[in-house]
Amino acid sequence: QKILRTTSEKTGTFIQLKQFSRLMNHADIQDGSSKKIELRAGDMLLDTNEAIIIPNDDRLSCSSIIGQAIQEKTGPTFVTDSQATLRPGQVPRNGQCFGVPTPNSPSFGFVINLVLSNKDPRDPNPKATLQQFIQGALQFADQQGHQSVALPPIGPSQGYSLDDSLSALVDACSAILPSLPNLKSIKIFDVDEAALKTINQKILSLPGPQWKIATIKAVSVSNFLAQQKQQTISDRLSSLNATKSSLEIQ
Repeated sequence: QKILRTTSEKTGTFIQLKQFSRLMNHADIQDGSSKKIELRAGDMLLDTNEAIIIPNDDRLSCSSIIGQAIQEKTGPTFVTDSQATLRPGQVPRNGQCFGVPTPNSPSFGFVINLVLSNKDPRDPNPKATLQQFIQGALQFADQQGHQSVALPPIGPSQGYSLDDSLSALVDACSAILPSLPNLKSIKIFDVDEAALKTINQKILSLPGPQWKIATIKAVSVSNFLAQQKQQTISDRLSSLNATKSSLEIQ
């Protein structure tokens, strides 16, 4: 996805085309509905998305890496806003979803907190369990009226194997998207090249004739991801320098 940056609010002239993610592949449903699954290389939080899905604990503490990154973009009220969706004394069940509008975010307007506990070692089929939870989150996004939603691989931080997490992600998206009335697009994001290649292979294995795979020519995303990482670091340093300058002025 690309965003034009203006040189002046008055003139509205554009000088730079900034790219925050790169499309690696997409799978389209062959029923004329224009529904699709996209695989994108890049940071989900930098890209422009209608809504995003993230895993969270049963206290909605937003203490994960992605939760902390969202707080950096939206402010500390994200935690209190998330916890305010719980009833007094409520302990949410595993797989339950809670939606939080994020009007202060420049790139996403709604966060869906998917409550996800650590993998149960007694679970005979953890991949199926995880797939069910992800499908529930996608259905929740649809019920909120969203037409597009983005999410990263979900599960590795909770003890699910990487292969189970990636398989559950692709299978959940492909299984439920055809039946959802509102949701048209699901975007899968990752910043790890090896994981992206694995996800792409799973997308290429989706069954036809229901799914048409774009089969975009394979290109290396190593340079793109390295550049984006460097840009993220530069942006953070610029922000810190701006804050320091502001404090010195005061």
